[in-house]
Parts: sequence; structure tokens; C-alpha cells
Amino acid sequence: MSTSRVRRAGLCPLLLATLTLVSGCEETVPSPDPVPDAGSTVDAGAPPGEPVPDAGSTVNAPRFEHYIRRQPYPRMVLEVDGWGGYTPTASVADRLQRGLLGLLDKESVEVRFDQAFPGKGADYAWSNEELLRLAEETGRLEVPVGTIKLHVLLVDGHSAMDTQDGKVLGLAFPWTHMVLFRKTLDTVCGKGPLPSPTCTEAELGVWVHEVGHQLGLVANGLTMVGPHQDAAHGAHDTSDRCIMYWAYEGSGILDALGRGLFGDVPNLGFDDACLADLNAVKTRP
Repeated sequence: MSTSRVRRAGLCPLLLATLTLVSGCEETVPSPDPVPDAGSTVDAGAPPGEPVPDAGSTVNAPRFEHYIRRQPYPRMVLEVDGWGGYTPTASVADRLQRGLLGLLDKESVEVRFDQAFPGKGADYAWSNEELLRLAEETGRLEVPVGTIKLHVLLVDGHSAMDTQDGKVLGLAFPWTHMVLFRKTLDTVCGKGPLPSPTCTEAELGVWVHEVGHQLGLVANGLTMVGPHQDAAHGAHDTSDRCIMYWAYEGSGILDALGRGLFGDVPNLGFDDACLADLNAVKTRP
């Protein structure tokens, strides 16, 4: 996998090899046109900074400013669509909502399941192009004015990018869609009727790491308050106390899980340096 972490026009997948998450960014998939959301109109005024998402533009502009700041979108919705009604684990959705509400300057953050779609079967290999088409077809939840949306797909089957050394758990199409291979996660974890703590933490880790990149971390659009990017590993943190640390692409993620890095605390595993970057945008006049 490519070691590049620049997410302007590609994918940033999280890989799993024998219960270890691995992350890499591919520069092979063109940026999709925005999906209408946030109640925008073609003549909507653009606030200072990046363009208003989906305001009639054909450019899939970065959204991290609008994900983080209160205005012009004081509310945020993570629209989830899943095969056969597959939904996020309740505790993961709850912790993600509470964590993001503490990290971002939003009145509300909601993980909302929208619709089910037919599965392809456990042996089906999803191409990136198919996933992008599915994301554009399903990510149509209408939200009120003042609401910004991040779309998440939960799919069966597996990624066509899987190798003998690693299985893709999740990926993101900047800056609007994320994909979680829930069937792959469940299979690798040996998940039964009740989710194991390891599977639940791994699921949360996939969400948080990908959301972190969508928020512009590390140096992935957001300006760093202080140096903490591991330049040798792209958009990742130098600290092993951060979910954005590069080694959590590999077997090191198990150490993070064991230490409760994604514990039930507001920071969702982001370290002080990442929090400072987010806060600088959140509190800027």
C-alpha cells in the first residue's frame, strides 16, 4: 500500500491483518461530486475560509472547517446506510456521538441509521468504484438547513484491495463518504451474538481514525499548533498515545486497545497535540 497520507483526492483505508489495523492512502479514486445536504442552495453565500459544501459547486472541497466550527452548520449528522439493516454497535455510536460533541463546536452530533440495501454476500469483492457509486446512490438523507452531514456505509463482503497480509476494514472518500466493512470485521473478530470488547474497540478505532483524517488530522489540512506530524508516515502523529499514531496501522493497535486508548472519555483517543489543532479552528474568531 502507498505510504502517502495526502487525502485531497484519494482513499485512506484502514487495514486489518490478524486483528491488527493497518492504514494507508491510495491516490487512485477521483474525488466524487458532492452529494446534496446541509440544506444548501446554488446561490448560498460562502463564509470566510473554505467554500460551503454542496453549494452548487462541482468541487469536492475539504470540509474540516465546517465539521469543526459552529457556523454555518451548528448541527452534524453521520448518516449510516447498511446492508440488510446492519447498524453500528450501539455503544460505539453512543461514544462517538458524545466524543465528537465534546471535540467539535456543535449544538448536536447524531449517528442516524437511514436505510438498508441488499447485500452482495460474504465472498463478494467490492471495488472502490462500486463503493463510490453505492455511496452516491445511498447518501441522500435530507437534513435541515444548518446541518452538515458525513455519510457512512456498512457493507458485507470484502474489499478487492484485500491481500494475504491484510484485510481492509474501512476507507474514506474525501470529504463526504466513509465505508466500514462490517462483515470483514465480524469475521476476523469471530464475533458472536454479543460483540466482544476487542471487536467493539476495533470498530470504534476504525470510525475515529477515519473521522480524524476527515477533520484534517494530522497536517491533513489543519495547521498544526505545534509540530507533531510524523512526516515519514504521512498524516499521522508522532505520539503513541494518539489514535493517529502511525504504528496503529499495524500490530501496535492491539497495544492501544489493551491500554484503553479509545476509552469512554471525550477525547476519543486523540492526544493533546491533535486536540490543540482542533481547538485552534474551533475557537478562532
